Amino acid sequence: MKHYTPCQLVNDSMMAIVKMLNVSAPKSFNVEDNDGMNAIELAIESDVDIKIIKAMQRMCRDTWREMKKEKKD
Repeated sequence: MKHYTPCQLVNDSMMAIVKMLNVSAPKSFNVEDNDGMNAIELAIESDVDIKIIKAMQRMCRDTWREMKKEKKD
């Protein structure tokens, strides 16, 4: 049986949440708060694991591409 550190458990949970958000509310990664910061900027500021930030960036990129494609149609 594999043992996970508390940090690994947190990162796994965060990644699962990011994936769920991507399915249920993909545009949420692009929304800015009252201070003009989006989820990726807040994650960077909060020292979130780089793997999670990169996953968020990819999801954000894909959402922007889809939105741009929809505008053309």
